[in-house]
Amino acid sequence: MKRVLAALVAVALFRSLAVTAQEAPGPTETQPDKNTEKKTDSAPAPNIAAPVPGKFKVATLADLKLTDEARKKDLLFTAVFPDAEGRFPVVIGSGIGTALPTYWASHGYVVLLPVHADQQMGAGGRGGRGMDAGAIFDQLDTDKDGFLSEEEIPALLADRIKDADTDKDGKISKDEFTRALGNMAPGGRGGAQPPAPEQPRPAPAPGGPKEDDFSLIPGAGAATLLDEPAPPPAPRGGQGRGPGRGQGGGMFGARESLEGGVDRVKDFVLLLDNLGRLGELNAGLKGKADPEKVAVVGHGFGAWAAGVIGGATVDLAEDKKAQSLLDKRVDAIIQLSGRGSGAPGLTKESFKGLKLPMLTMTGSNDTNPRAEGQGPDWKREAFAGAPEGGKFHVVIDGASAPSFTGVLAGEGPPRAGGRGGQAPAPSEAEKAIFGWVKSATLRFLDSALKGDESGAAWFNAEALKSATGGKLAVEKK
Repeated sequence: MKRVLAALVAVALFRSLAVTAQEAPGPTETQPDKNTEKKTDSAPAPNIAAPVPGKFKVATLADLKLTDEARKKDLLFTAVFPDAEGRFPVVIGSGIGTALPTYWASHGYVVLLPVHADQQMGAGGRGGRGMDAGAIFDQLDTDKDGFLSEEEIPALLADRIKDADTDKDGKISKDEFTRALGNMAPGGRGGAQPPAPEQPRPAPAPGGPKEDDFSLIPGAGAATLLDEPAPPPAPRGGQGRGPGRGQGGGMFGARESLEGGVDRVKDFVLLLDNLGRLGELNAGLKGKADPEKVAVVGHGFGAWAAGVIGGATVDLAEDKKAQSLLDKRVDAIIQLSGRGSGAPGLTKESFKGLKLPMLTMTGSNDTNPRAEGQGPDWKREAFAGAPEGGKFHVVIDGASAPSFTGVLAGEGPPRAGGRGGQAPAPSEAEKAIFGWVKSATLRFLDSALKGDESGAAWFNAEALKSATGGKLAVEKK
């Protein structure tokens, strides 16, 4: 009897399992979990074009100084870097402002921003804070005798102050220099003005670095680091601008000269020569910079200099055609709103020397209103003429030259709003554009200097076009 009952139980259990197995949905009929659906809706996949926040706290050191004995000049520069232990790749920037450097530093880069001579002399343009003529004199007076000799006057200034020696004693005093140039500070309306009193530096935060050890000076010197296209000529009839506010950088005329560009390249070289001794300038930089991993990034005329140190040949004179100023310590370059043939010393053949990994970026509105033909196609010439290998070109619909520095997105140094006006509020479109600039430049640097394979893979034309609503176009070769 027990055996019969056991058999009946077994049969019943088998039938139950069989029915259950038949009624259970197969793998292709799995019903979605409602909780999972809600999580997916509330946390969409991240936009691949959007910038990713960095993990490092950022420190800024301004007014660092190196002396170039060969040129008899002092080079001031700002360092933006991770406030953390470690050794990081180096980026040298020219005319790029401070918003991008701050972003890169938060992702593990040491960024050095030299204040070039032509930026100082033309800093009265939009966005620049200018430099007092007396301060320029003090920097040029290397022997500190109170006069400028012919050897102390750079080529950039020679023509501008050739009549400054009014007493004809063969040298230029500070008064003569100041009268010749006026005050370069913004808003000047005529003759020289006394320099603004020096502002005391902020005291270190409690528990932070000591002043004599690691001076944190956020944002100091930022405005002199920005290359922005000069405004159109001011209307006449009493509405003109004062010294330092004119076309192309004030009374010094156009800043984009061959001499000025070569001088910028020499500034880069000076920094490269001294990467190993940055810790002597400030203890906060000790051991931070990795001289084996270096990129040079430039905006506007700074892009010209980045291209030249990266291998673009340049005609220095009639008897010095296609000269190379390539520095083999540079591993990669980025040109933002760059320069094509016809810019100082550049020809269509110049770009054949650009063999390093390179990112070029421009925009549909990246045009020079005073020079026909200097638009996005012209600024693509470096990419088009460079040999294949590690080259990327990005065009952003709606971007203009200032879009690449962050000034139109409300980041970095404040932007002037015209005569007596306020700077326009940053638009959502410009914020998006600058976000894409951040992402593209960081991904390229990660690929070129850190060997991050995902960095190069990021430049997927179709994926980026989709992620930006068709606003971002990419070429690569």
